Amino acid sequence: MKKILAGLFIVFTALAVMHTEGYAKSDRESLSEGAIFDDGDLKYEVTKQSTLEVIGFSDAVKNKESLIISSFEVSKNGKMLHVTGIREAAFQWNQSITGVYIGTIGNKYDDRIFSIGRNAFRGCKSLNTVSIFKTNTGISENAFADCRSKNNNELTLKIAAENVSVGAGVFTGFNNLEFSCKTIGTIGKAAFDNSISNLGVWSDYERSITDKLTKSGVSVIQNTYEATRYK
Repeated sequence: MKKILAGLFIVFTALAVMHTEGYAKSDRESLSEGAIFDDGDLKYEVTKQSTLEVIGFSDAVKNKESLIISSFEVSKNGKMLHVTGIREAAFQWNQSITGVYIGTIGNKYDDRIFSIGRNAFRGCKSLNTVSIFKTNTGISENAFADCRSKNNNELTLKIAAENVSVGAGVFTGFNNLEFSCKTIGTIGKAAFDNSISNLGVWSDYERSITDKLTKSGVSVIQNTYEATRYK
């Protein structure tokens, strides 16, 4: 009997060790490059720099009307990971999204660049509002292209952050723009339509921003108003 009990003890001990090691291994692997996990409303993938990219909505929500990124750090297994951007084509052709909000107004965060990949929101026909409040945001080509539809002819962009760069064809179809900022980075070719209905801009910086819009291909601005300042 003692031998049987001793044998069972050894077996259970070995199983417990394997179980613990399995969890430890799983924790390590969950932060390796290519690992995918959900946190809140969003799904992330770990990149080779041990940072994160947003690759979609989490399984729990699947589709939402608003995509909100208000924090650029995620805690996972006791480690804080920095969110560097939204993956290329991550939400392409999503018909549920009506608004995209990157950051919160007045909060410039840190100097690290946040990137929105090419075609990230292309063809999102229900989209009507994009607000970018994260300083040092780079938006790749066609990220928000082809979003206008027959039922959605008002597309509004609000940028209240410094050093936001817009690639080629990014906001084609957007007709209401508001730049509540001192500076805008580069604006790519045909980043907007050749005609803009409403342009909001700080009066102090109207010339510099309209010059960049003109160089990108905007030929008609029908109405200009002073944008709301932010702190």
